[in-house]
Amino acid sequence: MGGLDYTIIGVYLAAMAAVGFVLQRRAARGMQDYFLSGKGLPWWLAGTSMAATGFSADTPLYITDITRQGGLGANWEWWCYAIGSAFSVYFLARLWRRAGVLTDVELSELRYGGFGARLLRGFRALTFSVFVNCLAMALVVKAIVSILSDAFGVDPTWLVPISLVVTAAYSLMSGFWGVVVTDFIQFLLAMAGAIALAVATLGAVGGLDGLSDKLAALPQSPLNFLPRAGDGVWESLPAMVALIFGVQWWAFINSDGGGKVIQRQLACRDEREAARATLWFTATHYALRVWPWLIVALASLVLLPADADGPRAYVTVMLQVMPDGWRGFMIATFLAAFMSTIDTQLNWGTSYFVNDFYARFIRPRSSDRHLVRVSQLVGLAFLGLTALLAFTAESVTSIFRFILSMGAGVGPIYILRWFWWRVNAWTEITAMTSSMVVATLCRLSGLDLRASLVVTLGISLPLALAVTYLTPPVDTERLRAFVARTRPFGLWAKFRAPDSRPDPVGPALVGWLACAASVFLMLFGVGWLLFGQAWLGGLALAAAIVCGWIALRAAERA
Repeated sequence: MGGLDYTIIGVYLAAMAAVGFVLQRRAARGMQDYFLSGKGLPWWLAGTSMAATGFSADTPLYITDITRQGGLGANWEWWCYAIGSAFSVYFLARLWRRAGVLTDVELSELRYGGFGARLLRGFRALTFSVFVNCLAMALVVKAIVSILSDAFGVDPTWLVPISLVVTAAYSLMSGFWGVVVTDFIQFLLAMAGAIALAVATLGAVGGLDGLSDKLAALPQSPLNFLPRAGDGVWESLPAMVALIFGVQWWAFINSDGGGKVIQRQLACRDEREAARATLWFTATHYALRVWPWLIVALASLVLLPADADGPRAYVTVMLQVMPDGWRGFMIATFLAAFMSTIDTQLNWGTSYFVNDFYARFIRPRSSDRHLVRVSQLVGLAFLGLTALLAFTAESVTSIFRFILSMGAGVGPIYILRWFWWRVNAWTEITAMTSSMVVATLCRLSGLDLRASLVVTLGISLPLALAVTYLTPPVDTERLRAFVARTRPFGLWAKFRAPDSRPDPVGPALVGWLACAASVFLMLFGVGWLLFGQAWLGGLALAAAIVCGWIALRAAERA
């Protein structure tokens, strides 16, 4: 790299560090400011921060890999979660903001109460803050090390530690304010890099027409939006469609939004802003940002040999097509994606440990100033643990993917607890433990992911429901207090005050369906326009606008 490249990287890192110094006074005010920005975020900042946390340095590498293997249709592996994200806009975002908790784990005691709730809160706080959180950061560290060394030929032994130090500095000093402000900057920078690469890639393959012609000459077209069918029982097209639209979006560890998205919903100014933020995130995450990556992924099929390494194909194309002088900028975009993930994981994981374990069970009467200092020290400890875990890359990857697969059993309970009063802490504990056991057995038996999903659901969900009826219900007064605070949908009639009414279900249902339809129509419409089906693409985008207008009106209901 030349002097200009190093200057670009240095300016970027200095700008991120400056944010931490500017915003550090806000974080020092207390726990609400340190972890939720004082609950004062506007929708556009919270929603963009959600989108920034939705991809890390290796996300475009992953999308390129699965697209090379199965075409556009392979992306249903993660597109299906747009249905759940749209569901959160209308059925959950407002409820989370009304709950007024600091973390989603804190909801355990607000909703359930008793020994089971305390056990659940403490277990989830430790498991997710220490184990899952640090493993996730270790994976991201390994990804950026691989990208910098293998792709750019940059020695990561100095650049990655410096990036981690800068990230720790601004995120630990300035708290959540620093996280969301830098997320906004990093998201814009990362997307600028992705768009620049997509444009350069199209230039290398003869534009959109040239790419379309070359893709049409391949043995199997990658432009089909339907997933490719296989030979297995769960790989037939009807089975895959049923799983995608009927199961996967709610049989998911983040079925209720997920801790990092919920943190941003809780940080919004009010419940309407929380719904708007989640709507903006859903559109941005699943429809608006993905096409620059998909263009590069599709172009890699004609620029690289068929047996080229899938995860490295994105970076290989970048090195082939980007002109000289862009290396520093592209490294900065990867660092932006990397740092936006690390700062989020640090703040989110620390909030679990300090709020839901330390302040709840170890030092329950601590001052806010003390807890903020403890949070900063815990964040440093997590960063140290992450560095140690990063040296065991293969085992970390295996374990973390296994943790995600276990979410199939507990995902339905995360949603059901908002709609059915009979769910208790032991329901959730049973779902978690049984999913753990069943997922382990499925892994040992060699079942594929789809079969494992069905088996885990088929065993853990009935077990959790059985335990629900075999254990006492939650205390009536606690349920009444929960209903009075959150005004949830569903089976809560006997716990509502006479003058209390939930939000109407009809507009929420219409909004959910319209939002999901708008996202998918926008996604498909852009693709059809890009690859020569102008009339179909225009029709899809027109329908997306109509559905989007309906979705927006529903999200802004009083």
